[in-house]
Amino acid sequence: MSPESQPSSDRRGGLDEWVAVVVALVSVGGVMVWGLGRHYDDLLAIAPGESLVVMPAEEIVIGAAVGAAADEDSPRAGVQRPPSPTRLPTTSTSNRTGMAIAHWHGARSRQDWSMGSAVRSVPLAATVAAIAFVDVPDTYWAKPFIDQMAQRGLIEPLSGQTFQPEQPMSRAEYAALLYAALPQQERQVAPSFVDLPETYWALDAIEASVKSGFLTGLDGDEFRPDENLTRVQLFQSLNRGLSLDPSTRPLDEVLGIYGDRNQIPESAVPAVAAVTEAGLVVGDPETLALEPDRPATRAEVVSMVYQALVLKGEAQPIESPYSIQP
Repeated sequence: MSPESQPSSDRRGGLDEWVAVVVALVSVGGVMVWGLGRHYDDLLAIAPGESLVVMPAEEIVIGAAVGAAADEDSPRAGVQRPPSPTRLPTTSTSNRTGMAIAHWHGARSRQDWSMGSAVRSVPLAATVAAIAFVDVPDTYWAKPFIDQMAQRGLIEPLSGQTFQPEQPMSRAEYAALLYAALPQQERQVAPSFVDLPETYWALDAIEASVKSGFLTGLDGDEFRPDENLTRVQLFQSLNRGLSLDPSTRPLDEVLGIYGDRNQIPESAVPAVAAVTEAGLVVGDPETLALEPDRPATRAEVVSMVYQALVLKGEAQPIESPYSIQP
């Protein structure tokens, strides 16, 4: 090769090398774009019947609202277990209990339905739109408590926008309300109750309330979920579940406010005294009676659970002449 032709050959060799580099870079970039595209497609995939929800910091995580009837022939049919906090079903399922099975979370981390992974927390003041119950007039003694619980999404209307405050509450409905309203720490293993099938609408709430000590079985292996909650059971439940301190005052002094003091079962006396001294009792101070075996009304249960929220620092006290101060 002549000396004059060598520089031209060098230039062609350099150009070929640059072309090879560009082709290689383009190939690598194409592979990366293809891989990332598949990755984001997987991330954004939404299962049929679901919608992706981007949740703001102040949003309430609601598993299933229990209010209007889903199946008029079955008052407790169709309640589904709440999904994970990042996805909500496009439709909600409910029944006629009026107890909203919802998760609203305060300073402590609460657990999902399986008492396992922690769920998203939101500020204590988070509320939903107020509900006007047609059978709870402004003069009704428990209206302030009912209104506050409704604003927190813990109770919902029954048929005809009613609350039915004077009707009794079943043990299952009470478990659902407890599970929605109060933090529950697992303290014990829940036994298998022979009267609770796997398909029972409040099974998860009942198991959680038993594990946390709020509720116990009756007669060993029975829970009797559809049986009415009695007033003495309500007092005993709140005492156990909230781990209240025993009364430091003479029992006769604390229980002297009840006109039927002698009807309180001896086994329930410490619990009634502790709940009374903790300020959880609501009622007419002029005619206050425990009536231990009478079914607790929906208004009484909701009011005392609200007082429990106040005790735990998760709600503001309500000034009411029906809030009994021992």
